[in-house]
Amino acid sequence: MGASRGFIVAIDLHMHSVYSGGGHDFPDTIFRYARARGLSAIVLTEHDTVDSLPEAMAAAAKWGVDTVPGIEITCGASVVGRHSIHVLAYFFDADAPAFQALATRMDEAARKREQLLAAALQANGTAVSADDLSETERRYYPEAVGRRIRGSHAYGILRGTARRCSGLSGRKIEEIAMQVELPALDEVCASVRLAGGITMWAHPLSRQPLGAVSEFKRAALRLFELGLDGFEAISYKHSPDVTRALVEFARACGRPYSGGGDCHAHRFGCAWEGCCNHAPRLGTLDVPDEVLSAMRRYWQRRGGRWRGEDRCPPCGHRAGEGDR
Repeated sequence: MGASRGFIVAIDLHMHSVYSGGGHDFPDTIFRYARARGLSAIVLTEHDTVDSLPEAMAAAAKWGVDTVPGIEITCGASVVGRHSIHVLAYFFDADAPAFQALATRMDEAARKREQLLAAALQANGTAVSADDLSETERRYYPEAVGRRIRGSHAYGILRGTARRCSGLSGRKIEEIAMQVELPALDEVCASVRLAGGITMWAHPLSRQPLGAVSEFKRAALRLFELGLDGFEAISYKHSPDVTRALVEFARACGRPYSGGGDCHAHRFGCAWEGCCNHAPRLGTLDVPDEVLSAMRRYWQRRGGRWRGEDRCPPCGHRAGEGDR
């Protein structure tokens, strides 16, 4: 479980489209490719935005591939000694007031990162404006031309430019990003929960050895107290041993876990160095469909529903029922 094995598998719950920095495909293209690869369910989890959600829902219905609302949120995590971590959210109502308020906070933080990095690029002699990214977009992201870009997508384009053209180091870029105040993890978890969703710590042990699991467990227990529901156990960034340890820990705690490839370029794998560190192509990470079924059961036990309805669109599961 969790290894990239190069064969068709059931689902992928962590991926990005042109609406995320470094994304290369439109939602419809991704769902079409998922159908061709034989996946039964995928979820788009854009960085700090749900701008792709209407297209994702339409594409899911068109191509007969199950999906749910998803997002990858950058949030402050000083409580576990980190400037930030990424949290995946699922099953939320994007129109709920609590989520709309959180979306405003995310957009403000992304815009601030964009402005600071654009200023650093200009000071370093690279002429890229925070208000006019069209030239960079045409050069590096031809698939996204004509698409409204903002927030983390704009920041992602600027970050790619910084690495390619300006000589700014990855460490310097991270220092710039750390100047921005992010939504706190407990705020994120509370807002998502009020919007009817659940939260998962994304790739929590990225490229770390098995010996780091003990420290992760202590951090996870603290984050559970702050409202986190679970974590992403199956990731291409986790070794098979780490994946097994995380799955066992989730089961022991009675917590849900998720899994996904973090793909940004779905047909060919990631071609953008530094974005997702060459994530595998869509459909080559072993994520069983039971992972999503278990997440749904957890969500349903919490009384999960969208907009007061007792069925979960687009899959038709009824809140409170066992998974079909």
